[in-house]
Amino acid sequence: MPGVFLVGQDTSLVKMNPATPLQETELQELIARHPALLGGCTAENEEDERRLLLVRREMGVPDQENGNNRWSMDHFFIDQLAVPTLVEVKRSKNREIRREIVGQLLDYAANGVVYWPQSEIKEQFLQQCGPNAESVLEAFLEETEFAEEDFWQAVENNLRRGNIRLVFVADELPPQLRRVIEFLNEQMKDVEVLGVELPQFKTSDDKQRAIAPSVIGRTSAAVLTKGRGERRSYEHLDAVVADFRALPGVPAVSNHSSHYRQLYLPGIGRNIHFEFLQFVRKGILCEFHVETAAANTDLDALMRELDGTLCAGSKVEYFQRGRNGALRVVPRNQQNSTVIAETMREFILIAQPKLHPVLA
Repeated sequence: MPGVFLVGQDTSLVKMNPATPLQETELQELIARHPALLGGCTAENEEDERRLLLVRREMGVPDQENGNNRWSMDHFFIDQLAVPTLVEVKRSKNREIRREIVGQLLDYAANGVVYWPQSEIKEQFLQQCGPNAESVLEAFLEETEFAEEDFWQAVENNLRRGNIRLVFVADELPPQLRRVIEFLNEQMKDVEVLGVELPQFKTSDDKQRAIAPSVIGRTSAAVLTKGRGERRSYEHLDAVVADFRALPGVPAVSNHSSHYRQLYLPGIGRNIHFEFLQFVRKGILCEFHVETAAANTDLDALMRELDGTLCAGSKVEYFQRGRNGALRVVPRNQQNSTVIAETMREFILIAQPKLHPVLA
């Protein structure tokens, strides 16, 4: 295997040579702590790499409803589109890697999609993260289009539809396993089957080490089979924002992310704002929420008080979001961008006078 070169600021080169691979348990621990090592397996193109949320290491897999766990899977992740990602790790020298690892991961998938209820997945996540579970999930969801309840429901929906990802990981995948991965990925429409190689390198003085991940199995035939690879369109959200900006006396809108646009109010910190948010299942929402680790009991009480208020014919809903609650309105007419824009304007006119004294 060729080496890897580090390039210094003075264009000097430091050669890194192949290093002895980590033991399986060490590699499993590294992946659990740094899921970004597998990030390439979530990317349908270079710009769409998604973060992974670790649900559980050594995830138990039952073989019947309400049954005991028959197997234990190395890692269970979920990506930012709520796609369950099942991971099995082996060293290339492990004889099981050529045959048994394929059967193992298919067993996990075939039974997990049927026998993992949403409640069990959530419970495993809570056990994995312990007292930090709430903050870990909140930070992860901030970069998605999901509220907590919608996220877990989407995970369960994807499982039941078989919309999952199977990932074989090793320092080096043997040619026979590579071909099996490519074959399965080309033949399976909903299940994505990939391999990730994690070759390791070190400098001659052993002071620096590097890992160079590469993804196996995303062939042109597989992309055509799954019909994936196209970026989601947010033209309707852009049309709503354009209509909103045309209204008189409205706050500025930030093009902050592909699926949401934030509205910042004068005199209030940027971590407390209104927002147009596009969900997969609910359409475009008008939302007010707080992004801060500190709980505000006065603000939370006020938001609960506003729960049920009518806004442009739609009901304001209070829901729990991390340490603070949030307010949300689902506009009645999702096809009409002007209606959604005017709903947000009325939402702000109703909520802001009551919120401002608490936030000042």
